[in-house]
Amino acid sequence: MFDMNDMKLVAVLVLSVVAHVSSNETLELVRGSAVTSPALELIVPDGSTFDPSNIRGTYIIQDKSKGVTWLLRLREGKAKAVSLPFPGGNHESAVSGDGRTALTTHYDTAWQGDGEGGGIPGSDVVAIDVVDGSSSVLLQAESNPLQGSMPHGVLFLDNGDIIVTAQLKNSVVRFPSYRGDEMTPQVYNLTETGCITPHLLRSVPQSTLIVTGCRATNPGVSDTYPGKVAIIDVESGEAAALDAGLGAEGIAVTGKGDVWVAGQRDNTISVYGFEDETTKSVENFKKQADVNVSGIVKPLRLAYDYVHNRVGVAALSTNASEPNFYVFDANTFDLILNSTIESEKRGRVNMEGLVFDGNGYYFSGGFDNQAVVFINALTGQVDAEIGMPRCSMPDGFNVPTFVSTEQAQKENLTGSNNWSGGFCNASMRNPNDTRFLTMDGFEWSPIESTLWTMNIPKGSSSTFFLMSHTALMVLFFVLSI
Repeated sequence: MFDMNDMKLVAVLVLSVVAHVSSNETLELVRGSAVTSPALELIVPDGSTFDPSNIRGTYIIQDKSKGVTWLLRLREGKAKAVSLPFPGGNHESAVSGDGRTALTTHYDTAWQGDGEGGGIPGSDVVAIDVVDGSSSVLLQAESNPLQGSMPHGVLFLDNGDIIVTAQLKNSVVRFPSYRGDEMTPQVYNLTETGCITPHLLRSVPQSTLIVTGCRATNPGVSDTYPGKVAIIDVESGEAAALDAGLGAEGIAVTGKGDVWVAGQRDNTISVYGFEDETTKSVENFKKQADVNVSGIVKPLRLAYDYVHNRVGVAALSTNASEPNFYVFDANTFDLILNSTIESEKRGRVNMEGLVFDGNGYYFSGGFDNQAVVFINALTGQVDAEIGMPRCSMPDGFNVPTFVSTEQAQKENLTGSNNWSGGFCNASMRNPNDTRFLTMDGFEWSPIESTLWTMNIPKGSSSTFFLMSHTALMVLFFVLSI
């Protein structure tokens, strides 16, 4: 027997499937001011040496308001919006060792008025083929032994096995390799360690260890409950957790295995490591130091720069007078620089994701201004940016309406707790979440050869209208059952 959440999810998924063909088109990435829809604009500030023809690999962005993964190839000047099998809630990304496959999880599906993360809990994992630009369900909900657990963080192990968090169950789950190896999913329950709400995942090099930040935000958990950093040996199953800052979420691991963890609610960053670096184990994992970060506000995401042995930190302070990007020496923990990341045309870039690419840049973007930025790792300045579409729909359905966060919350608009600046006059996927593109899950793949950069015919607006009209009729039918 279906309950109301089941009925809501069916209705949203029906609309998502019917509207699925409206996406998956390849767009041009154009440099210059004479950019017309649906092209994306590449901006290189005066004095920057950024040359898109020298930028290797494929960039990955999740649009968590629409169930879309964006792939960007700067050398060819191409971008592709890949529709996922679910209509939203795709927050994080992981890339396989060979760079051919990207993963994202289904965190939740929003219903009307839900805040981001407050929708119907998800369970499954989706694979995006970076080469041909397609997507498919890799792990269906029924494959997850902890269904409805809101998987958020996702990670590839060296052997191709997949690790995902199970936030609502305070656990982490290991799944068989995407190559189809036989293995029963393994659950690492972290409840007894004190870890609540494991959020992101990282692996420790030259070991069988993984780490996660436990931000303690599950329903009913006190705001004063301490954050944790949990460490798990994926072979033995041994696990432990150490105290970290309040709201411990952002996490990065350096080349030698030091683990940096940010407490976003008490504005702290701490470093953990191993007493014996030659024998990394759960037992000898200890706190090393608190990093001096006077003035930092809401450190949210961290990324390790393996070229210069530094750690970059994106802080989600929206105060225009405060820096929002920091770089530290990974050995001494000293602050090297801080800066304010701004778009030339769209203002301050409030970042909810951060990754270091293979080209010497930190890659990120603004969740509320749809500006993608390439941050010079040595100067902390924006060397290039891309203006992404506010509304990634065909002409006639992509009219943006700008609405303040205060107004969105007053009107109880879906996603108002993480408001991306406005809403669109139509939805490509979920009619309950019409927010502007809401970027998260920034990643980079070294893949150079991509089939999707070939020109693909674009769907017409009339086709999309027919799909939308049909979808709505099915939606009304499902809700009337």
